[in-house]
Amino acid sequence: MQQEREQLRSQCSQLEQLDSEKTAAISQLQQLDSEKTAAISGLQQEREQLRSQLEQLDSKKTAAISQLQQLDSEKTGEISGLQQEREQLRQQLEQMESEKTAEITELQQAWEQLRWQLEQMESEKTAEITELQQAWEQLRWQLQQQTAEMIEFQQKCQRLQSQLQQQPSQLNADFRDSTFAELQALLTKYPSARQIAETKPDLPAKNMMKLFTPLENMLENWGYEPIASVWEQVRYNRNLHKADTDDIQEGEMVYVRFVGYKSGDRVVCPAKVSRTLPAGIKPKNS
Repeated sequence: MQQEREQLRSQCSQLEQLDSEKTAAISQLQQLDSEKTAAISGLQQEREQLRSQLEQLDSKKTAAISQLQQLDSEKTGEISGLQQEREQLRQQLEQMESEKTAEITELQQAWEQLRWQLEQMESEKTAEITELQQAWEQLRWQLQQQTAEMIEFQQKCQRLQSQLQQQPSQLNADFRDSTFAELQALLTKYPSARQIAETKPDLPAKNMMKLFTPLENMLENWGYEPIASVWEQVRYNRNLHKADTDDIQEGEMVYVRFVGYKSGDRVVCPAKVSRTLPAGIKPKNS
């Protein structure tokens, strides 16, 4: 009977060690979440640097850059949605872990109560002690099963954490690669064209028009259609146009200063219109 009590005390010590290991694992999960947040912050800083570089292009690329910024914003929304899903999943995992911990705590309390009963019944009949020992063995087996499930649950948490860390970086990499592929011809030719323009300032601007063909192809591939054309006279439509003054009325004749774009029935950015054109410019449809 003394040896059995020593075994019970040893197993109690093992349970306390398992509880300590579980606390350390939870701390590691929290540290991994902090590292993930730092990595996402670094990606956001890189995105801001890229947007600052793109803003240095001349005014003729303003409309195209606006569309790229819009797409970048949509990608950011997708990443934000993934982060929200990850946060929800993390909360669910923490809740499941809390439930598992509560079950283990209940089993530990039940085991402590049973051990106390065994100590109180040492002087009683051997049959009763044997019956309690069998009940304790069954309870110990249940505790071992719960511990195995907890270990498996922690391994699943680590796998899910690794997958969640890879998703934002992969989405950003795919978006950068696909956008670079669309604009590769422009990005490789633009430095040379800028050098030529600086060397020959009198070179006609129309010689540079072919440089923007990749932008036009990219917009066509993405399904973006222009709203009106530059210097065209149209009737003002608040759903398609953005006036330079607040007193322009619906249906009033205006001139398109900068084209807009739409995707199907959705207006991505309205065309900018005005009552007048720059001095010396004739309307396109005159």
